[in-house]
Amino acid sequence: MLLGPLVEKIEALTRIIRSERDAVAAHELRTRVVLIDPILRLIGWAPEDPTAVVVEYATGNGRADYALLGEGGEPVALLEAKALGKPLEAHTRQIVGYATETGIGFAGITDGNRWMLYDVLRPVPMEDKRLMDLTLTGDEPMTAAVDLVAGLTRPRLPPPQPDVAKAPLRELAKGQEMAAPSHEWATIAALEEPPMLKAGAELRLPDGKLWEARSWAHAVGRVAEWLVTSGKLAEDRIPLQVGNIVRGVHWEPVHDDGARFHGQHEFSAPSGKRVYVHTHGNRKTSLNYIRSMLRSCAIAEREVSIRVL
Repeated sequence: MLLGPLVEKIEALTRIIRSERDAVAAHELRTRVVLIDPILRLIGWAPEDPTAVVVEYATGNGRADYALLGEGGEPVALLEAKALGKPLEAHTRQIVGYATETGIGFAGITDGNRWMLYDVLRPVPMEDKRLMDLTLTGDEPMTAAVDLVAGLTRPRLPPPQPDVAKAPLRELAKGQEMAAPSHEWATIAALEEPPMLKAGAELRLPDGKLWEARSWAHAVGRVAEWLVTSGKLAEDRIPLQVGNIVRGVHWEPVHDDGARFHGQHEFSAPSGKRVYVHTHGNRKTSLNYIRSMLRSCAIAEREVSIRVL
């Protein structure tokens, strides 16, 4: 299906980024042609297809490099491109602002290596709006491909609901329709689709203690922290592979190829050494990371529960 060609493309682009970084980073247009456009084509947004993408999309206060169109021809996401290696955080608020002004539900930014996606209309701080944050050279190719497919493929970005998309953000913050619903406890084993954690969640571990989690990524770190501090994951087993991440729990925040973690949780092991957990991924990937760690420590998934706040 889609994953095979996407993994191969990510592996090819990773080689280009590492061997031809200076040439690709010289111009934003070169980054777009060499790195960004090939990914967009594979996940359903061919820049040359006017029914899928509008290039240089005009908003009220500027232009977005790409507007990604839904099946009805309306923009469902704006995407900003930067030259390879440019810091993205400095430009995130701009593209999120463009999307907010026009009532578009999602906004992304990329330098061809790092890809970030935001749920624009969520009435939460900017950091909590982020749905996806992956790096081709930092993540395993399959992990990056799964995150791209889960977060940014064309069928997965629905048009925002009219009553939500058209309302000003300050009004949405007051609206009950945006409040995070309360949920009963559900075991990790019983979850088919991980729910949104707009207001966070509580984790109930096998010893009966409750741990708070701000997001699914944070939940990954909290489960790893409990496993190590409770002795379920012995320190001599670290580094531990988590899913496809060879050093998902490690003494340093680096992958096996030397690239640093982009998302991490850190804590002190019983010995006093600092432990770092790779927490980079979307909701489904994070749930799979939790399941992987529980399996590694011979803990049944039904023994860990989560409750949405």
